Amino acid sequence: MGSLFTGLSIASNALDAFQHAINVTSTNVTNASTPGYARQQVVLTANSFDAYTAVGGGVSYSGTVDSRNDYAERSVRQSVSQQGEATERAQDYARLEQILPVDGTSGISTSLDSFFQAFSSLTTAPNDATARQLALDQAQQVAQSFQQASEALDQAKLGTQQDLTNQVNQVNSIAANIVSINKQFEQNADATTDPGLNAQLSQSLEQLSQYANLTVLKQDNGTVMVYAGQSLLVAGDQSMPLQFASGAGQRVLEDSQGNDMSTTLQSGSLYALLNQANTVEPGLESNLNQMAQSFATAVNSALQTGVDESNNSPTQDLFNFDPVAGAAQTITVNPLQPSELALADPTAPGGNAVAVDITNLQQAGIVGGATLTQFYGNVAAQLGQMASNASNDQTTAESLTTQAQSLRSDLQGVSLDQEAMNLLEYQRSYDATSQFVKVINELTQDLVNMLQ
Repeated sequence: MGSLFTGLSIASNALDAFQHAINVTSTNVTNASTPGYARQQVVLTANSFDAYTAVGGGVSYSGTVDSRNDYAERSVRQSVSQQGEATERAQDYARLEQILPVDGTSGISTSLDSFFQAFSSLTTAPNDATARQLALDQAQQVAQSFQQASEALDQAKLGTQQDLTNQVNQVNSIAANIVSINKQFEQNADATTDPGLNAQLSQSLEQLSQYANLTVLKQDNGTVMVYAGQSLLVAGDQSMPLQFASGAGQRVLEDSQGNDMSTTLQSGSLYALLNQANTVEPGLESNLNQMAQSFATAVNSALQTGVDESNNSPTQDLFNFDPVAGAAQTITVNPLQPSELALADPTAPGGNAVAVDITNLQQAGIVGGATLTQFYGNVAAQLGQMASNASNDQTTAESLTTQAQSLRSDLQGVSLDQEAMNLLEYQRSYDATSQFVKVINELTQDLVNMLQ
């Protein structure tokens, strides 16, 4: 009778073990497509068996093993961070590239060509009122094209600032979510083995990595410390929010301790945005101002040497600008009458000497030794090259991220085929054990009947 009860106990343990295995397998199948989920593996332990007394044996459930691979997780985060930077650069450079079109139908380059063509016409008809008015109109078009480029750059800068603000808010929000998970790990040791919580943590870290290069340190109690660059972002149940600080024309991103993060970030979209805001956009603004100021100054200087149709020296310049506020943004045309254009040399009234000089400015190295066309072309080509490189980098980064995610999936992802085989195996084992229990039950009943 005792042997029957022993057998029933062994079978009961086995049924419990196989039921746990079936439940874990079902959980794996259900979460096969859940972001951040890692396959759970059942641990079944063979119980000791005493051959002499024929006592013991069977199988017991000993928990589950998380297949999560730290190396694979870290590789994915690094790839996502590089992809975040490349994607951000591609978007930002494409936005700036539109400010300096090279299609020959619009923009600064086209208006400059029209301006010099108008003054070229004046070299053959310097006193033609219609030609003089056309020259003034083209001067107005040049001023407007510089202003429009400056306004477009201001809009791009505003977009960069908005992106920075939104992304910093998103980083702080994700960090707060990681803190919430850490708190659950601290409050309940069993939570550290909860596959759902670990999936949330993995997904949060992957989302966070697109903004900055991360260092993740796992603690003995299951919580994580997270560094963005070299700045602590999450420590146990505390988050250290990022914040902006005012700077002299710079976007300064600080950690919770007031440390400038720009020197420690190495990848991620925040790194790209800070470079865009503090280096790329100011550089383009400087180039626009240099070109506008050099052009306006050269034209004004040439006109100051001449006389108008009444043989009078000019009383005001053609172009006006504020070098402090920025020539490209502030350049305007003074209200001159066509007859007031000083196109003649004082020694040859009614002539075209100054009109010739202004026409020749198109081929003169007036912008840092380069012609206006060369300078504009170099700046536009540089923007185009940066946009092209960023686009190529984005494609490469996306490919590397896909590879890293594929490797992670191979190591810890759920294979529906494998889980189906496991489920069939566990179900058959469960059914076989159930039959064993049925036999013991029948033997027990027969034995009771015999004793009666």
